[in-house]
Amino acid sequence: TVIASLAAFHNKFDNRIERQFDEAAQIFYSVNVGEVVLQGFDGQIGWKPETYLSTYASLSYVDSEIQSNFPNGDGKVLPTKGKELYEIPKLQGAVRVDWDITDALKVGVQGKFVGERWSNLTNTEKAPGYALWDLDVRYKFDVLKTTYVQMNVRNLFDERYLGDISTNTDGNGQFQPGYPRAVVLTLHTEF
Repeated sequence: TVIASLAAFHNKFDNRIERQFDEAAQIFYSVNVGEVVLQGFDGQIGWKPETYLSTYASLSYVDSEIQSNFPNGDGKVLPTKGKELYEIPKLQGAVRVDWDITDALKVGVQGKFVGERWSNLTNTEKAPGYALWDLDVRYKFDVLKTTYVQMNVRNLFDERYLGDISTNTDGNGQFQPGYPRAVVLTLHTEF
């Protein structure tokens, strides 16, 4: 009824590749930020107290450190030594509950938490953390055993957040808004 795991890690990258945005050319490209140390832990637990109910939770902690200053390509050197990588939150977690109300009707709810993230290599800008909740409901038809209708609601509470972060050649953050609430209705059948 219970399953759990815990992992700790320590990684040293000699040539860590990150994404950078060139505003003049309007393209993303890869850059080598040099030596980076990443360490932390990841834990997960699942619990199924009854055949019709299951829960899951996870939590991750990541610490990163850039080991040297970064030449940005136009003669400048960004003061990145001792700074953290951008777009990697220190804390993030998730939860999920699945409930089989009947043999035909199933409901699932899941949440995801993402902590604050730096938006540049010099750690002068931060994007706020956010929490997203999703809902899914599935109804399986008795007559056609392989047919069901499912509704998925992503970003159930229409949270406004910054989903994708990158940095530009000047060391400033570039942000892309996250997706708004979205409802998808699916009819599935097999022949």
